[in-house]
Amino acid sequence: MARRSETVKTDSKKRRKLKATRKLLAPGPRTVRAWFDTVINPLLKGLTEERSRLLHLNWTFQFRPAALESIWPAEHYVPSNARANFQQFLEFYDSVKEDVDQHDHLVASLTEACQKLHETLVKRSRLPELYRELTSEQSLRSALEKHRRAHILSGRNSTQEDLISEIFGGYPPSDHLAILAQYIV
Repeated sequence: MARRSETVKTDSKKRRKLKATRKLLAPGPRTVRAWFDTVINPLLKGLTEERSRLLHLNWTFQFRPAALESIWPAEHYVPSNARANFQQFLEFYDSVKEDVDQHDHLVASLTEACQKLHETLVKRSRLPELYRELTSEQSLRSALEKHRRAHILSGRNSTQEDLISEIFGGYPPSDHLAILAQYIV
């Protein structure tokens, strides 16, 4: 029994020593080249696009599946077949790992905030009341006349249903409030 325990301790020590040694070693030129191709460049591209969306306050929130469509944890910007390279890169650069962890935490916080705002708009705001008012027959009839005069709807025989379809696309009426709240978020 003692031998098995000693083996486990030895293996554990070897792993720690190997990890410490890896930290001291500098990556070789092929590794660095692979990181540029598979990790750094995809990350820069994805994070640059993400930054642009954030600067324009475009959270890319979708009500189904209640998530951000184009703002993701950093790992998702790296091709799936290069995720091992991403992890290796983070092992060599602790400061980058800290930044990635902070980024991912902020993405999770933004996602949660968007979900809460969406839920509040649908369930605890005046939005349902405004929706009923603006989709009443009288309101739709008035809007339809304005749109016909402005030639926004194609065809002279456009109906109220055409107007609703123009706004909500192929979504069923049960999703209309969620769509409106999504646009607001």
